[in-house]
Amino acid sequence: MKIDGTVTVPPYANDPNTGTLTLKSQTILVGASGKVVADSAGMAGGDPSPQLTTGGFGGQGTGKGCGGGPGNAVGQAGSGAGYGGVGGAPGNSYGLNNPCNVCDQATIAHCSGAVGGVGGTDMGEDVAIGAGGGAAGNSSGCSNAGARGGRGGGAVLLLANDWVQVDGTVSARGEEPPGDNSACGYRGGGGGGSGGGIVVAADAVLGAGSLDARGGNGGHALGDQSETWAWGGGGGGGGRIKVFSPADTFTGMRRVDGGAGGTVPATNASVAGLAGASGKAAAVATIPAGYDDLTCP
Repeated sequence: MKIDGTVTVPPYANDPNTGTLTLKSQTILVGASGKVVADSAGMAGGDPSPQLTTGGFGGQGTGKGCGGGPGNAVGQAGSGAGYGGVGGAPGNSYGLNNPCNVCDQATIAHCSGAVGGVGGTDMGEDVAIGAGGGAAGNSSGCSNAGARGGRGGGAVLLLANDWVQVDGTVSARGEEPPGDNSACGYRGGGGGGSGGGIVVAADAVLGAGSLDARGGNGGHALGDQSETWAWGGGGGGGGRIKVFSPADTFTGMRRVDGGAGGTVPATNASVAGLAGASGKAAAVATIPAGYDDLTCP
């Protein structure tokens, strides 16, 4: 099997044919111009609350980031999702040491939603799609005014009996959510989606391309109309990359960085989000039974 163009994985939609792509062949070559893209193909991020002065919804999936709390004035930003690494917290001023009471539609003013935790194993054959980040909370008197959370990255499995060569790009990055462009309140940023999962298994793995399961950046906070108060969303944690091969000579990039914290206007009253933690990239010399001696279509 040879890939010289772009293969895009559709976002997860409660359907086993979405979110994850598994390729099986005697040999697999992702050429220098080839791309297998599962960016933002994982679990959905949380939505803002339609109820006045309530916190945002958390994302979906194991490791989801929770929604930020409402504001007596300023709604809190959303928290980042986790998978290989934990998600990042939002810009933390009023929310410092003030955790939310629930993950969805919190009612404690200025509270910070829980960040997404680590899931999966470092060296096992398990793989998962990334989780979604939390939405920002509504500012006082607002509804549907917090930015949504970012989607997690999808999952890609490249499984071959003989060899896999990656000279192009295989990516499963979490999403940086868009900013809230409503006209109400302080418009905090949403939490970034976590990076997804990439598995490569073959007797030999080679190439000089890129395996990329980075977490999504936290969402930018637009702040109030004068851009003086804004809290950035927490970054998504990095995903997981696992290469199973007794002859792993792949020299390219294996990226599992956490997403950066959400940015804010340059004012003393604004607080940027915190970055998500790096995920895990593992190289294992043995091939699990589930990935060995494949029967190819």
